[in-house]
This record gives sequence, C-alpha cells and structure tokens, in this order.
Amino acid sequence: MRNFWSYVSNDKYAIGCTGQTVHVYDCAGIEIAKFSDIKYAYTAMFCPQSNLFVIRSTTVWFAFYSLDTLQLIKKMRMRIPNSQPQDEGFCFSPDGKHFMNIEYQDNLTTDLVIYNMEDFREESRIFASDPVVLSHIERSDSSFYYLIGFRRGQDGIIDYPFIAKFDGVKIVDLKEIDEQNYDYIHWYKSLELSGFTRKSIEWSPLKDKKLTPVKLADIYGSL
Repeated sequence: MRNFWSYVSNDKYAIGCTGQTVHVYDCAGIEIAKFSDIKYAYTAMFCPQSNLFVIRSTTVWFAFYSLDTLQLIKKMRMRIPNSQPQDEGFCFSPDGKHFMNIEYQDNLTTDLVIYNMEDFREESRIFASDPVVLSHIERSDSSFYYLIGFRRGQDGIIDYPFIAKFDGVKIVDLKEIDEQNYDYIHWYKSLELSGFTRKSIEWSPLKDKKLTPVKLADIYGSL
C-alpha cells in the first residue's frame, strides 16, 4: 500500500490521497481509477446516500467524483479572492443533499459554506461577518452538527476557543473550552479526516501522544 496522506474506506471502496494523485480501490483492494485533477489534494470523504465522493485540496480547489462512472463530476473553486491555505474540516449532511465546507478567508476568519449537491451551487454562507475561525464540523446522530473553533479578538489573537451546537443555519448554543483541549481536538479531528494514516500521524503535533478518540457531541455534552 502506498504511503498516503489520507486513506478512507467504506464497505465497497477505498480512496487514498498522495497529494498529487487520488487512487480509488474496490473492496478487494484492486485499483479501479486514479485522478490528478487538483494539486495538494490530501483529504477525501464519501457522500452518504449516493455513490459520490469529494476530494479537498489545501488550495482553494475541491472536486466531486462519481463511483458509478469513475469520472470527475464537478471541479470547484472557493470564492475569489481567496489566497489562504485550506486546512479546515468539512462534512456532508446525513442525507447527502448538502456539502458543508469551512473556508478560510483573506481576512483570517472562516466562512461555513453550504453547497447544494443537486447542482453544486453555493446555497448559503454563514459566519461571513463574524470574527470566527472554525476548525472542524461534525454531524451528530441527531439533527444537529457540532463546530469547534475560536473567536479572534480585536488584536487578532485568540479571544477564546469554543465548541458549538449548529442547526444547519445558526449556532443554537456555544460553550467555551480551554486552549489545551481545543488544540488536541483540532489536531485529532485532522488526523481523523486523514484516516489516521502513518504519514499524517508522523507530521502531526500529536505524533508522540496517546490518541484518545474524540466525538464533538460527547465533548459538548460533558461541558
């Protein structure tokens, strides 16, 4: 097996990302396709309720592919202008109808951008006017999502980190967390997106730490 930056799988397929090439395997481990449509493509995610997957670059590009036809469906660019690295989290809605992407902006805050998977259009842009830097979004078993991030003070430095409950339109509740907890959750969720590959762990600040599983809904509920 290649030394992938990320490797994710379900009961039918597996996807490995080297950064320059995306490799798709069937359940027997046989390579059935590979793509090189975007550079610095380090993370992948399957879309629920459909045979689609997304590849996210650390640049402003991301792309959707069909597992039925093994073809590129849509290559997309985040809103211009935007020259910031894109290392934040993303997820699909449980029904697969929306893609929720945290997009770092040139003003050093983030927007949560929701795309309609029917036609891939931008449906809404949330937190665009707030001094918020989101790190990860996670869907829960209920109708809510959970977000972690921090607010920037007027001096540009972290005001306070938080974990929040999000209903798909707005934050319905927010709880502060300490910076040590935030740092661990942030880096753990980044490793989780990568599928905990050896290569991603080697480059992680958590490489020498014991990894304790984190679920945002559980962290939120414990506060």
